[in-house]
Amino acid sequence: CVLANLAFLLASGFSSLVLGQFFLALGMAFLSGTDSAFLYDSLKLLDREAEYANREAEGQKYGMIGLALASLTGGFLGLVDLRLPYAFSLLGAFWMLWLAWRCHEPPTQHADTFQTGSFLTTVGECLFLMRDRVLAWLFGVVVLMYCLEHIAYEFYQPYIRLLDLHWHSGDLSAPVSGIIIGLSMFGGALGASLSIGFYRWLGLRSLIYLAAFAQLLIVAGLSLLLSPGMLAIVVFRNLPMSLVDSPVRANIVPRIDGHLRATYLSLQSLSARLVFSGLLFVLASAVDQKALDWSSLSLVLRGALAFGLVGTIFTILLAPKRFREH
Repeated sequence: CVLANLAFLLASGFSSLVLGQFFLALGMAFLSGTDSAFLYDSLKLLDREAEYANREAEGQKYGMIGLALASLTGGFLGLVDLRLPYAFSLLGAFWMLWLAWRCHEPPTQHADTFQTGSFLTTVGECLFLMRDRVLAWLFGVVVLMYCLEHIAYEFYQPYIRLLDLHWHSGDLSAPVSGIIIGLSMFGGALGASLSIGFYRWLGLRSLIYLAAFAQLLIVAGLSLLLSPGMLAIVVFRNLPMSLVDSPVRANIVPRIDGHLRATYLSLQSLSARLVFSGLLFVLASAVDQKALDWSSLSLVLRGALAFGLVGTIFTILLAPKRFREH
């Protein structure tokens, strides 16, 4: 992340931006899965793994609040100079590096008895876990929810541009974009705060169905109407995913051996990103022109809505009838 923000800050052309994106993706890949595995292993070492779901939700809540403040700040800093948000992000990246440097790997029950195999062997073992129907179903749930959450995120900026928000002198797209994404992060923090309570009240399956339908309503609203009023529903795009994220992780992590946990969660995250990338490619192929007008954007969003509806139906039909919830 430090190298990524340095590349963005010093960028002088397209190649510099590509380099920054490469380092950013690399940093996200290293972090993906490692954070949750590290938390669970640390709690297990202290014989407090029962706290995992609550701790995961708490961490997500504060993470979302931090992202909200960063988004609001970055949106207005972008009006002054687009390099300023990257300068502040660089300071945050250095802080993350310092925190990571102070962490210590918790010893696990596998440390003395398990010898780590090759990367391909580890990946094969992770894929072999799909024999567990609950894990396979939850894997699909994570992929679906990731796609539904990011549809609104991916298209809200062209949506805002089409609204032509010249309420005062100049284009307000940058600060409005920052405000929208900032408020959506606060919505995510709210969802994380409510997640464990809703999980205990509704159970995992009902909570997943509720979150999926809420995401579908957001996509449906954006696909049917171009209006500034619809921005009010975009701010809730993070809330449904935050409601299910910690409960879903709490039902995945204990089912996976310690030596596979981080890799499995990373593969799950990678799969979600690849599926979403494929969805965007298919949707983009349906649009001939380079710049999206409202009819093209509406068509793309309706295609995304159809994907979400089919995915949600399959999620309901393939759900295991009974399994032990953690």
